[in-house]
Amino acid sequence: TEALGALGAPQAARHAWAKMTLAAIRLEEGDLAQAEQLMREARAIRAQLVEPSSRDLSRTDSSLANVLATRGALDEALELSRRAVKELEVHSRTGDVESCSELAAALTNPARVHPLRGDREDAERCMRESLRLREEAVGTGHPEVAQSLLNLGIFLETQGRVVDAIPLYTRALSIYRERFPGDHPKTAWALHTLVQALLAAGRPDEAAPLSEQAIAMMRAIPGFDPNRLAQMLLVRGYLLFVAGDASAAEPLLADSLSLRRKASPSDSLELAEGLYNLASIRLALGKTEPALAMAEEARSMLDRLGAIESERRSDFERLVAECRAAKAQSAPSP
Repeated sequence: TEALGALGAPQAARHAWAKMTLAAIRLEEGDLAQAEQLMREARAIRAQLVEPSSRDLSRTDSSLANVLATRGALDEALELSRRAVKELEVHSRTGDVESCSELAAALTNPARVHPLRGDREDAERCMRESLRLREEAVGTGHPEVAQSLLNLGIFLETQGRVVDAIPLYTRALSIYRERFPGDHPKTAWALHTLVQALLAAGRPDEAAPLSEQAIAMMRAIPGFDPNRLAQMLLVRGYLLFVAGDASAAEPLLADSLSLRRKASPSDSLELAEGLYNLASIRLALGKTEPALAMAEEARSMLDRLGAIESERRSDFERLVAECRAAKAQSAPSP
């Protein structure tokens, strides 16, 4: 308190803001412990500068809840979220656009926490309320509304309600296309999200042309996200494979794996899955030697990574065995 007094309130407020900004960067980098520490320090500063019911403190509580939810501290995250929502609801009743937008953002935290605690109905309620508030605050055609639509759709998909999610993804895509003409990463990823939902709904014929659009758009974007393009290529390859065109699928899966390796050269589950997928395609094409090499590399990577479901590990073991059997069959007789 003495140190803050020496700084003066304006300087102290800027200090808190700087800590919150740095916390957001650390959160993006995956340094959750540092992000939480910085956010708690920022909250402690603001708690001394403003009233407990102020918007500033409620916003800080909401940001801290986001970090805690990411770290898995669900009980504290939910408590902070509820407090922030309660206070921001009071401010939003004035009709202030910024307050409504802040309340919509605050509602995303309990929406994240509730499913992890088994409270799916409360999660959906929070998401729908957040969407409604964003529409009121910024208009139905705003990119923030599109993001809320995507979030709600993804949640519904995790509940097995892909048919309900598809119209939400379609509307989000329409908003992005209107607001971001031409090639844009948000539009490309919304396309891909819709593609995956159509696949899950058993509508591959509708998904295929959208998949091509998403890939072309992502490739045209300078500095595109390699992991996202890798995922798009993987899905496009799968579409070709199930359509019976394994030869066309192979180069797409090879490109996807190459992008994964460049983006993250160290062991990862995504890289192991990429190896597994390409090995499966090459085995189907009769390319047993490269298929076996990739299958064994994928299994070795899984061993180094350690934690993975036993059922998935069995799939990798089965692929290695199938590749070895195919190699033995193709070997010339003595």
